[in-house]
Amino acid sequence: MPLGRYLFGIEVYLKDNSKEKKDMQTFQDIDENKIIAIDSKSINRNWENSDGTKKLFHGLMGVSLSVFQLKNFKETYEAILTELFNKYRLPKEEHVYKSAQIFSIFAGRPYIADNFINDFATKMLQIKELRFNIFFTTLETKPLIQEKLKREGKIPSPEDFLDLQSRRIVPIYGIDSGVETVTVPEFLNRIENYYPIICAWKLTEITKIKGQNFLVDFFEGEESQAWNELVTYNTVNTVAKGDNCNAYISAADMILRAIDRRLIRSKKLLVENDLREVVSNLTSEDYPDNVNVIRIWNPDLHYIKPIKPIQIQNKFFVKHPIIFIFNENDTKGERKELENSPMMVELYNRAYELNGGIIFYESGFSTSLMRDGDWFVSYGTKGSDTYKRLKKMGYNLNHHIVASE
Repeated sequence: MPLGRYLFGIEVYLKDNSKEKKDMQTFQDIDENKIIAIDSKSINRNWENSDGTKKLFHGLMGVSLSVFQLKNFKETYEAILTELFNKYRLPKEEHVYKSAQIFSIFAGRPYIADNFINDFATKMLQIKELRFNIFFTTLETKPLIQEKLKREGKIPSPEDFLDLQSRRIVPIYGIDSGVETVTVPEFLNRIENYYPIICAWKLTEITKIKGQNFLVDFFEGEESQAWNELVTYNTVNTVAKGDNCNAYISAADMILRAIDRRLIRSKKLLVENDLREVVSNLTSEDYPDNVNVIRIWNPDLHYIKPIKPIQIQNKFFVKHPIIFIFNENDTKGERKELENSPMMVELYNRAYELNGGIIFYESGFSTSLMRDGDWFVSYGTKGSDTYKRLKKMGYNLNHHIVASE
């Protein structure tokens, strides 16, 4: 193994740059000990001033977890969860839990859920072999209105700087389609779903390193320059239901929730100093050297804005194997029944063991994703008949039949 150092959680080789030169890896070739996993969430706050004026805040936050020096991360993840479930006297039925599940388990007792999430984040952040980056996005509105007026050849007036949240001042598109402007909240909503991709791009943009293996939850979003640059030089895997069945994404999700809850409880803002203070409080030490805080904002708009009103083709980046679950009745109510069922616990655990993901079967979309070795789950005659039909068409799938009495 060549000697290396670590910058923002990315392995930087000093004697061998072959990682930059090698071809894109296949999904099966991904080293589970060489991963950067990222999850994100929308940060929304609302309050009322003393004069009765209602205020709203919208930002985005992401957390990346870099696994390079720590071997057997999944074992470490499971050991921490087992320890905490024992501490809080809870039965642990799944390999992976997302933060929303923890709050569901402690329904009506959010402070206990906070303690559980905080304990998990503390234990993870204190593992010095891991590297973490906290990303946040807020936009400065005054420069945006100034740039807009400049493009229009207008001289700014005091009225132009009133109620900027409702003004269309953020430019999008502009390559194959004409420039369009949207409000700041609308822009953040547009990039929210694929914000982990933006975080991944920013990390590589700062470090100038290529050839990384990024793992993110399944997402949808429009093409951007950040996306194009990221996938040109790196491997990106999206995991369907990742925070339910993938230890790396779940860990990022739990740390993300812990930081957000700490910000809320301590009435802190989504700014670098407050984020650093929260991390220091979680780790009970001076600011740890394995955590960085990175802002993505106005100077990055050229890269992170949608450049075409075209959805990213996710099917080329989904991590396999995928477990496809067939809905016998294909109703909204049945989907919820499935998601809450003991059967899903078994399937999430199986996806965890396979290092894959889970998707509810939809004929057109699902068949465009299917690869040899994926799984098809049925629990009734319609599902079994669909599997037989797919098999006749040449789809080489494993069939899991849920036994019935």
